[in-house]
Amino acid sequence: MPIDGKDVRLFRAGMLANILSNKGFQVTWWNADFYHQKKVKRNLPEKEFLISNSLRIIALDSIGYSKSISIKRLIDHSQLANQFEVIAPIKDKPDIILCAFPTIDLCSKVVQYGIKNRVPVIIDIRDIWPDIFLERIFPNAPNWIGEKLLYFFNKKVEKSFNKAYSLVSVSAPMLNWGARKLITIKDNKVFPFGYYSNELSPSDNQKVAKELDKFGIFDVQCKMRICLFATLNNSFDIETIIRSAKNFKKTEVQFVICGSGEQLESYRELSSDIDNIFFPGWVNQDQITFIMDNSSVGLAPYINSVGFKYNLTNKPIEYMSKGLVILTCLKGYLKDLLVKSKCGFYYEQGSDSDLTRLIQTLLSDPIMLNSLRKNSKDLFNNQFNADHIYNEMINYFKKVAREYK
Repeated sequence: MPIDGKDVRLFRAGMLANILSNKGFQVTWWNADFYHQKKVKRNLPEKEFLISNSLRIIALDSIGYSKSISIKRLIDHSQLANQFEVIAPIKDKPDIILCAFPTIDLCSKVVQYGIKNRVPVIIDIRDIWPDIFLERIFPNAPNWIGEKLLYFFNKKVEKSFNKAYSLVSVSAPMLNWGARKLITIKDNKVFPFGYYSNELSPSDNQKVAKELDKFGIFDVQCKMRICLFATLNNSFDIETIIRSAKNFKKTEVQFVICGSGEQLESYRELSSDIDNIFFPGWVNQDQITFIMDNSSVGLAPYINSVGFKYNLTNKPIEYMSKGLVILTCLKGYLKDLLVKSKCGFYYEQGSDSDLTRLIQTLLSDPIMLNSLRKNSKDLFNNQFNADHIYNEMINYFKKVAREYK
């Protein structure tokens, strides 16, 4: 959120809130006091912030959690939903609500509020809850057992989706997943993640370079730099990258793996004897931009879970904004997009030899590398530019508001 500091990264909700606000719409952005990416509470002394005359943020309080899959997280989500139920009725009634999904509980309460107050609610599907829990918690259980265990959650999701005005999502496969739960056809739409290509001034470049000096990333020139920005947990196959890094000299290929998370220290220890891989930890927006500006390849090493296969997250789009070639081990929507657009390659999850082969191919053919980079940048400009996508969303919101009345 903007209250997190000057160099904070804004994602879908934040960018959309800013664009709406700049166009003169009155925006209330409901968020959490808990910072999910860093797994820490913000401990804000106030829970409501006026960012501008047209943008207000309300931060709901909750206990927080340390693990993404845990009972404590379910309690946290229940608390957020209950707080919204109490606070929303005493605030000004909006003309329209866009509610990110998940969480299951908050979507349920928001839809209930919309029905009671005659406000259209559009659910923005970002992940396929609770289906992803079948893979992560009950990977070997028969489907019928998983369905019984998650029956309550599935019914809650189905009810919310059917009571909402419509569904939108970041990809067609994910929207189709949601639409299969509907009894009647709705005016559903796909709006991918939009992104801005951040540019640094010469003075900011110098400032960021000094900030990154302590990590030694740019001490030695190399032929190719490969970057990744992620929360370092079991959602990503990092060990394959570490093994692959051993096959290259520091003057050939350098790997910069950015982000915090529960497995950061174990990855640092695992790669302690490899001089061409760096784990600087969490980096801010300007540092991300600087690293991408000095890289030619971006990694998207998502594990092959059903949630990721249906999705196109912000990470590959961020790489495209800088014309990076994308290497991924994820099957599904992202793989198909990279192949079709000729801006990246797929390697087998867990196969460091496959990843090494692709990097060697790019290293040996600079003409092909530059062609792929151009395709990547073109794809971003044509399909994922934030202004285009979020202005399309705003036009859709206007249409919904008109038709609902």
